Amino acid sequence: APLTAKVKNVERTYGEPNPSFQIEYTGLKNGETVPVWTAQPTITTNATAQSNVGDYIITAEGGIARDYDLSSIAPGRLTITKAMLQVRAENAQRFYYEENPAFRCIYSGFVNSDNENVLTKQPTTTTLASLTSPAGSYPIKVIGGEAQNYDFTYTDGELTIMKRSLTVTSPNYERVYNEENPEIQLSYSGFVNNETEEVLTQKPVAYFNATKTSDVGVYNTIISGGDADNYDFIYRGGTLTITKADQTLTWEQDLSQIEVGSQIELNATASSGLEVTYLVPDNNFVSLYKAGTRTLLDCYGTGTIVIRATQEGNRNYYSSER
Repeated sequence: APLTAKVKNVERTYGEPNPSFQIEYTGLKNGETVPVWTAQPTITTNATAQSNVGDYIITAEGGIARDYDLSSIAPGRLTITKAMLQVRAENAQRFYYEENPAFRCIYSGFVNSDNENVLTKQPTTTTLASLTSPAGSYPIKVIGGEAQNYDFTYTDGELTIMKRSLTVTSPNYERVYNEENPEIQLSYSGFVNNETEEVLTQKPVAYFNATKTSDVGVYNTIISGGDADNYDFIYRGGTLTITKADQTLTWEQDLSQIEVGSQIELNATASSGLEVTYLVPDNNFVSLYKAGTRTLLDCYGTGTIVIRATQEGNRNYYSSER
């Protein structure tokens, strides 16, 4: 019986192996789907897994059908379509007021040992972030790649603009015990773009961990609370050194005419408020008597003597004498 045949057209993706080729028939009898072959036809194509995108002829030769008159088998077509190449913009980071880095693309989907060198046009990466863009996250767009054997899908990356470090420093201070703390003047280091502390959304505050009546010693300066859109804070607090204070003794008591047998309370006072001590040289006509915090002078003879008032000081005051 007469029979016509043709190789079926097929399609595959670049980089894949060729599929199994099939022949379609017109004129088969008795419900047959394929003829009984005396000699099987050989089906071939020049396309390999490495062949570029395009159309390739599929030929069938040498087939002899037992029950059919088959003079030739018409060729078919193998269509190789582009493979899908995924392109992702690589994430990147920089600090505020720096130029954007060079962005890179990451590829997934190359076949046949291909790499980005096979692209006829490299994808381009862009971002809306500029030198002065505030700290935050910005998409990195990637578009525009071209290649003979690939179609492209694109995934954005992310540019993270990080805050810069701003160093806030307090100088060292010194004051005398029982004086008010000095006002702290902070200085800044690390501003860019001609910015000053005016760009801070909240200025740092500083205080001493010492009050007016804190004992003599060295105390730290505490700095905290700064906030800014484009800066993180490093605090370098100084110190407050509290030194001993001078004190004065006041003693205006008239002891020039004291009668024998008198008992006089001595009333010298120290500006520190500390208790005053009295010194009397050896003699045989007066003596000192303590009654709680009071010091009394017992006079039981005649004579002249010099009495000294002293305050020895403590951790916060120097000594004083009168």
